[in-house]
Amino acid sequence: MIAVLLRVHDRMADLAVCVELIRKYWKRDRYHLVVVSNGPAAGHTLPESVRAAADNCVELAHNSGHLVGNAQLLMAGIKHLPAECRYTVLLEADTWVFSDALVQKYVHRLAAENAVWASAEWIEKRWSLGLDFAVAETAYLQGNPEIFNFTTDAESWVCQHLRAGGEHFLYITEAMPVHQPKCLKFFGERHSGRFRSFPRAGMVTHHVEDLPHGLETKQYLANVCLGRREFPVGDARVIRREHRRLRMLMALAPFLPRSRWYRPKRPQGLPATNPVTADHQSVRSPSPP
Repeated sequence: MIAVLLRVHDRMADLAVCVELIRKYWKRDRYHLVVVSNGPAAGHTLPESVRAAADNCVELAHNSGHLVGNAQLLMAGIKHLPAECRYTVLLEADTWVFSDALVQKYVHRLAAENAVWASAEWIEKRWSLGLDFAVAETAYLQGNPEIFNFTTDAESWVCQHLRAGGEHFLYITEAMPVHQPKCLKFFGERHSGRFRSFPRAGMVTHHVEDLPHGLETKQYLANVCLGRREFPVGDARVIRREHRRLRMLMALAPFLPRSRWYRPKRPQGLPATNPVTADHQSVRSPSPP
């Protein structure tokens, strides 16, 4: 059995779809779903469909803010992960994943390669790891809760913590690159310079508040990502055409010029009071793509 730690503040419509997809399409293993929310004080209540589908719902009395609130959700959630779940999927409510194939792939790789964490490289020019979708060893998370005690850039904090401890981590290449090369602006840069659809991963990560028509537009973009009409939105022929275009763009992206070709990867500076220092050299490199 694998644990899923799903965190949310106010994106309840996103959350309902995310949970539905997990229960509908994640069939390769058994999943213990823990939903942790810090939205009740602001009037954001969990949908009844989520309560019915989750194995455990954890509702926190207050929200500590955007960045610290994310840390709050993660640190509270790991306390509720069952010990019998060797691995845990960390997931944000707005990250829709239409298959557990990647979960299974990286669970097996973590075990085979003695690694404790797998997620996408967040920003290529510095050491950083994405938190919207990650697969990690449960015992490591529960034994090292300080990995989520971030007060600055969360993606760099987590990566630096792993590197400082000499822990081995893997890149989920199917969800990379996350940020678009600058030269893509000539192709029509979208979504604030980030890729939010990953056809090889069967994953979309759009923020509905940034989309015209909100959830309906995200459902259409999910159809495009999948190349099929999963949701009753959009013309099937247009969806297939846009899917091919998306796959071509994602295949091209790794070969477009970017600064990391000319500069070494750098650490993100961490607060002086943090025990994990940015210049720690006890590092095990991630496995190559």
